[in-house]
Amino acid sequence: MQTLTQIIEDATDCKKSGLKYSVDFDAVWKPLGYRSRNVAARRFLATFIQNHDYLLRLVPDSSDRPQCIMMTFDCFIVFAALAQTVQGRQVRQYLADRESAIIDDLERAFKLS
Repeated sequence: MQTLTQIIEDATDCKKSGLKYSVDFDAVWKPLGYRSRNVAARRFLATFIQNHDYLLRLVPDSSDRPQCIMMTFDCFIVFAALAQTVQGRQVRQYLADRESAIIDDLERAFKLS
């Protein structure tokens, strides 16, 4: 299982490459601290918009999970916030720290110009 940091980094790379639906629901629900897939899926499906925030893909030859949920990076961030768990707060803090670092870098770059 990937760590949340790895999931964020992979999703960020996919977003940069233009892949819109880059985050696999099954890769993130447990690391975000949800107790069961069903609880996480119910909250997710009740909150987000299919074909905008996420896509449902059929998984051939899969009897346990015939559908795969692929979400956008932005949807993942909101889903993390909705988790209301320590892990969800860690995702938000990690991204806030990265945003601050980027802003600091840009400010330094413009001062040097």
